Amino acid sequence: ATQDAVAQLLRKKARAGQLGELVFQMAFEEHPRTMRQLTGPLSALGFQLLATPCPVTGRTVVHLLSQALIHAPDGVRQEIVMRLASTPGEGVSRATERALLVLAKVLQSHPDGLVPYASLLMGGLEAISNLPLAQMRLLLDILSALAVRKKGGSEEGILRLFVTKHLSNAQPHVKKMGLVGLVMTMKNGMMSSSSAGVTTAWETAKRSVRTCPAAAGLLYD
Repeated sequence: ATQDAVAQLLRKKARAGQLGELVFQMAFEEHPRTMRQLTGPLSALGFQLLATPCPVTGRTVVHLLSQALIHAPDGVRQEIVMRLASTPGEGVSRATERALLVLAKVLQSHPDGLVPYASLLMGGLEAISNLPLAQMRLLLDILSALAVRKKGGSEEGILRLFVTKHLSNAQPHVKKMGLVGLVMTMKNGMMSSSSAGVTTAWETAKRSVRTCPAAAGLLYD
């Protein structure tokens, strides 16, 4: 009965645009067991509202899904990650931005919780050419951070190949993806942390943009 009452209250407030971040903070803090059991229906509600045009509700949805992802049982957590991972491929920019913000929020507060799903999230690379620059940066930042944390996995190799392949492409928009990937992997320590390693990566990037002024502007930005 308590679960139904809490779920009904949150749905009502969501549809009325009355959701605030504090509502979910209080709910998860004061009723942790109930909220854990409700992560399935609450995450479904979050995905229904992921593309809402209301910025207030949109911010709350990010918080709701991040809290659900942190507190959910393993099976529900995997379903949430799968939905978030598939969002960039659906082509809805507002929903993609929020899905990436959810992942970034969880990565910042509970990074080890996402590591088991690193391979699954790598699927986002398939849709990266359709993303605006800010979302591209965020996705590659998330993926490279996870690749570093998942020691011994194939994710670092996948990202290195992505960077090399796109840097060597003559088309400016493709080369830009490689540059963003290089910068994000360097930021997260995937490239060698030594000064020699950083210098080598930087020289590689400079060589790749010598005949591509548009990409060069991005590199030196």
